[in-house]
Amino acid sequence: FQFEIGSILYHSLEARELEEALFVVVDLINKGGVHRRSEFAELNLRAAEKARTMSAFRSAAAFSSNGISLLPRDSWTTNRSLVLRLYSLGCEMELALGRHEVMETYCDEVLSRPGLSTLEKLPIYSTMIQKLCTIDSKYEETIDLCCDVLKELGCGVPRGP
Repeated sequence: FQFEIGSILYHSLEARELEEALFVVVDLINKGGVHRRSEFAELNLRAAEKARTMSAFRSAAAFSSNGISLLPRDSWTTNRSLVLRLYSLGCEMELALGRHEVMETYCDEVLSRPGLSTLEKLPIYSTMIQKLCTIDSKYEETIDLCCDVLKELGCGVPRGP
């Protein structure tokens, strides 16, 4: 029932009205037991991005997680950009909430994917660097990771003693 209401609102509201009611519409869709659909994963991403701009990190993390769960099984090949954006935002929000295990799971999922360019992995690396430096206080590992990423990008940085 909730999914039907949310879906009707999603398909019938004008763009401005949808933006104003985005959280309500997405919550209705998510609570209604929606099946895997890229369309609603994208809608969750929009809600997550909006929540992040409002510093509603818990909501942004929940919308990211819901969006990830709605991704079709073949989404890494059919909609890689959406998948990367959901995982990157989820990773960032989980770090902000101190849920490092979830953050690392998201990082591992992205970094284990073959065929991704360094630029595509850059938001994940950035979050990992932030965690290593600010949370873990592992400065040497932070520098090593930064140098590795720069090397992958073709920018060799000499390491001195």
